[in-house]
Amino acid sequence: MRKWVAPLIFLLAIVFQLPLVQAQDNSGQQVSGLYELVVQGTVQDRICLYQTTALSVKVEASLLVAGGPAAGHVAVRDAAISVTAQDPSIASVTVGSGWQGFEPTVPFESVIGITGVAVGTTAITIEAAGRNTNRFGDGSGFQLRKTIPVRVVPCDYRVNGTSFWVTNAHRANLLVNVTLRNARLTSARGLTFGGEDNFYTLTTTTNVLAGCMVDRIIFVRQLVNITGTIVDDELHITMTFPVESGSHVLDCGPDSRIPESQVDYQLPPLNLTPADLEIVVPIHGGVWHDTHVLNHAQGSATGFTNLTITPIRQ
Repeated sequence: MRKWVAPLIFLLAIVFQLPLVQAQDNSGQQVSGLYELVVQGTVQDRICLYQTTALSVKVEASLLVAGGPAAGHVAVRDAAISVTAQDPSIASVTVGSGWQGFEPTVPFESVIGITGVAVGTTAITIEAAGRNTNRFGDGSGFQLRKTIPVRVVPCDYRVNGTSFWVTNAHRANLLVNVTLRNARLTSARGLTFGGEDNFYTLTTTTNVLAGCMVDRIIFVRQLVNITGTIVDDELHITMTFPVESGSHVLDCGPDSRIPESQVDYQLPPLNLTPADLEIVVPIHGGVWHDTHVLNHAQGSATGFTNLTITPIRQ
C-alpha cells in the first residue's frame, strides 16, 4: 500500500524575466514581466520506497516597471505544469489539476506526487509554461524548468536473528540463547531509523553442582533498542540490550553439596547483558554475523550472533 508523506518544508525558486516592452495600458511605461516557479516540499535526497511524497508547485507573475520597484502581482494566464521522471522504474510521478485564484496575488498552483518504485537514484523535471498577460506585450510566452535529483531508499526493514553463548557464573554452567523475530526498523523520510516495541527472547539452561538437576529453561522477553541510518549505500544499525537479572532455581537432591535447607537452590542474579552491536549491511539488506560478547555477574563470554535484515513492502 502506498503512503503519502507530509513534506519537510523547503523552497526552490526559478525565475524567467521578459524583455522590456511598452505597456499595453496607454500609460507610456516600459514594463517587464517576471515569472517565478516555486517548488515546496521535501529535500528529495530521500524518497521512501513504495511511498508517495507530495510537492507543491506554484507559478507567480510580477509586473516590473523600468526604473522603479515591482508594481505588484498579475494573474498567470493559461499556465500548465508538467513533470517527467528520468527513470520511471526508480521513481514514478503524477501531476494534479492546476488551479488559479481569482486575485492576482494568488498564484497558479498544482501538486505533483513522487512515488518510490525501486531503490536507486534518478531525477525529475518540473516544467511550467503559458502565455503572457496583455500587459507584458505580445511575447511568445514563458517557460520555466527545474530538474531535481531524487534518491529512493527503503524506509522499512525487518530484523531477525539469533545469538548463542556458553559460559559459567556462580558455579553454574550456562547455555544462553537470544532470539529476535520480526523486529521492525522504520523511518518516515529515510534519514534516521528507529524501532518501537521490539522484543527479544532470552533463553537459559543451567546446571550447577553434582546432585542438582538441570534447571528448567527460562524464557524472558526484553525490549531491545534498535536505531539506524543510511550512509551512502549502506544501512548502519545500532542495537542496545538491557540487563536481565535471571531467576534460576535449581532442584538439588540429598547427594549434592547444597545444604538440605536449600534443596531448591536459587542462584544469585546473573545480570545477563548482551553487548551493544554495530551492524553494517548493504542498503538492500543482507546477512550479518560476527562474534558477540555476553556480560554477566561474574565476567563475560564470547559467542556468535547472526542477523538477517530485509526491506519489506509497507
